[in-house]
Amino acid sequence: LSPGSHGCAAALHPAALARTVAAQLCDAARHSCAPTGHDTAVTVAAAALARACRRGAADAVADALLDAVTDSSTDVARPDWANELIDAVPDAHAVAKLARAWLVRCAARRSTWRASERAFRAAFSVRFGRCASTRHAVCDGMLLRRPQPRAVLPALIRVALVDPPRVIINR
Repeated sequence: LSPGSHGCAAALHPAALARTVAAQLCDAARHSCAPTGHDTAVTVAAAALARACRRGAADAVADALLDAVTDSSTDVARPDWANELIDAVPDAHAVAKLARAWLVRCAARRSTWRASERAFRAAFSVRFGRCASTRHAVCDGMLLRRPQPRAVLPALIRVALVDPPRVIINR
């Protein structure tokens, strides 16, 4: 199908398809998180999200995950499922790409830096505490080496330097 010839052609665009699949994976992870450790759905969703981020769909995954985390229809104050999902991602480089795309998507939505910080902590604080590669990617890579949108710089500085999530030694 040529672009614009049919309504389904827009849904099959790679970015739209990746966002839809990521939203479905986030929804499955959110509804299957058990309080007793990792669930199979969380593990599968984390592996699929890592593969999507590695293959260039980090923006779509970040957009879908940001929608799921900031969804006001859930009745939880802090969605622990997002921390569990990001912590289950087996690839540290995919998490770094997702974190970069997350902040860019927050800036594109014109979120305040406080809302961006809360959303970032809701999804990345456990991984930040457990994984040295993620800490390095956020602190060194995102803060010093790559330009970030100005709107989210205060959030990034607070997460990386002022009040970082505590480091967890044992897994």
